[in-house]
Amino acid sequence: MKTHVMKQMISLCMVFCSLGCSQNDKSSKNVTLLDFTLSEQDKKEIMALAENIPLILSEEGYGAYEQHFHADYTNWYMTNDKVSDRADFLARVKQWHDAGNRATKSTIVPIAFIPVDASTVLFLNAQQEVFHNETSQDEANLRDMRFISIYKKVEGQWQLFHTGFIDNPYNN
Repeated sequence: MKTHVMKQMISLCMVFCSLGCSQNDKSSKNVTLLDFTLSEQDKKEIMALAENIPLILSEEGYGAYEQHFHADYTNWYMTNDKVSDRADFLARVKQWHDAGNRATKSTIVPIAFIPVDASTVLFLNAQQEVFHNETSQDEANLRDMRFISIYKKVEGQWQLFHTGFIDNPYNN
């Protein structure tokens, strides 16, 4: 998928993501396109990966963390409009992790699952991460973000194929 097309699609989804996202609402919408449906088990697996990915890095290490990213993974940090490929994104994460930084808590609020095909799902969610940052004087830092992610099922396991996120301007 071309980067500019992906950015347009994600921008539209982020508008949707910002509508009525209450941190106390643990429900999610199920949007169906092209008659593809998503099982409750697949939803649970995607939500678990989304919520646990920062903790996998902290608790299991970089090797376990990187296995959850598809070979063609990309990341778009919307604030500075930077798109990173898998190698660049993971190198920055590794550098941050090697400096002693650790996520200590992660919670998500699912907003919508949009099945694209039998093995590809667009997932919109709000996410809060609490982490210890070696470069900060604070004991814990909170980051409140809005994510649009594309998950692909590869050999029976969900992997992150693309993430686009922005910090919640009302809380950060």
